[in-house]
Amino acid sequence: MIMFNPRHPAVIAAGVSLKPAPANPVTAIARLSHLRRMASWAEANGLPPQLPDWQDNDLRRLIQGLGEQAGRFTRARHWFHQRHWPEPRGARFYMPARIAFEPRGAHDARSPVGAARAHAGARAAWSRGQPAVISTHRVNYAHLDASWAEAGRAALRELLSRLMGDGATFLTDAEVRALWDHGWSSRAIGSRGALVRTYGSGRSSVRVPMPAAARRAVVREGAKAGVELRFEEGHAAAALDPGEYLLEWQH
Repeated sequence: MIMFNPRHPAVIAAGVSLKPAPANPVTAIARLSHLRRMASWAEANGLPPQLPDWQDNDLRRLIQGLGEQAGRFTRARHWFHQRHWPEPRGARFYMPARIAFEPRGAHDARSPVGAARAHAGARAAWSRGQPAVISTHRVNYAHLDASWAEAGRAALRELLSRLMGDGATFLTDAEVRALWDHGWSSRAIGSRGALVRTYGSGRSSVRVPMPAAARRAVVREGAKAGVELRFEEGHAAAALDPGEYLLEWQH
């Protein structure tokens, strides 16, 4: 332990410059606790035990992952939040814990951060009545090494195929918040329209803002029968049955 013997000839010969006095045991234990957390995180995420074997993106993932684990009783808190979602706090709305999907140039579905594990994590979230939030990074799919990028895209295709096979619906954070708040959501589709989802137990009264230049709207896709759109102060309003509707603005 070089912290306890910083003037050892081997330490000096290696060019390591430390304070001449041995470290306090409390300080050494605190420093080692950081290494233990890093080693534990690396093992859980399927990374090599030797730091020189890591990729640049692994270090960014480490910083993000350790940040998410910061604080005491992490596992208990994670378990609690999983079972008490959502927890809106004023204007803030926290999504459930993210599910890691990081192919890292290897199309191995069995990896701890591969397609099979991410799919299982998504199904577990759905079983709790929660959205599945999958976290990934572009370095998996856009890389100077063409084989790395292709392996990442192949893994992504496999994961998406698994999710679509389960009938997954892909939502933005804002849509999740809106669906939780009042049973319906609206997402702009460029400047040409909006995708409206209603998942309540019955008809939902929706009111979607229209672009200033729009004069009317039509239901381009969805259950058109019986839908009557009204125009109220720059909004398209209607009572909609559960389902998905693509509104198109007309000028």
